[in-house]
Amino acid sequence: MDVLEAHRDAGSGSRAGSWSRVGRRRIRLWVDDRWLNAFFPGRSPPCLDPLHASRRLVRSAADRAIHDRVPGQSVSVPKTRRGPDEFDDGALRALFSAIASRDAVGVTRMLDRTPGLATLPLRVGASRQDPRPYFLIPIRHYVYTGDTALHVAAAAHHRGFAAVAALIDRGADPLLMNGSGSTPLHLAVQNTRASNSGSEAAKEEQHRIIVLLLGHGASGTDLDAKGKTVAAAASSGWILQLLETY
Repeated sequence: MDVLEAHRDAGSGSRAGSWSRVGRRRIRLWVDDRWLNAFFPGRSPPCLDPLHASRRLVRSAADRAIHDRVPGQSVSVPKTRRGPDEFDDGALRALFSAIASRDAVGVTRMLDRTPGLATLPLRVGASRQDPRPYFLIPIRHYVYTGDTALHVAAAAHHRGFAAVAALIDRGADPLLMNGSGSTPLHLAVQNTRASNSGSEAAKEEQHRIIVLLLGHGASGTDLDAKGKTVAAAASSGWILQLLETY
């Protein structure tokens, strides 16, 4: 390996360093009682001020990991722990798909691994320009900006009760509005066009979801962003009767 070495006396305060050419493509800087290495793609190393170069080399955790390595060992770049609001939409959309597919094992695994997904809203959802990637085929439902997993589980009706219960147990808010101002109960009381959604078993599942949401603070008089109540959004007489009992 071609090397260009530079030495800086930390006590002198001088910005100049003594340079001795050994070769090309790498420089070594003596800063704070240790050597720092820098590599350059060109055939000849640039004429760098040692102090300026040392500040640039140690300004990130990744640089420090590289400079502190033991020769012959691989470099492990430090990672920072992300907060619950910093996860990308990919993980959340994977959870949406698991809910729509009624994959109870997958839903539980994802929530156990990343509890923040239970309350995280979708940052980018369906739009007129790009709707297809956000369509959940099993429940024939588009997901929009601001939707949470609880909104999707409530909209899933005959597929969503287990997910609704799991999400509420993990802190999901039944009163939270999505980007269009709808609460999970607004979605739960509407009929879905998915297959078997009109069966007695599907109605029983939808009934259980509605009762569960009502039991955790939701109400038939809750308003969406347009001033529409949950009762006004209900699509069946039996749902209206159920709402009136709470």
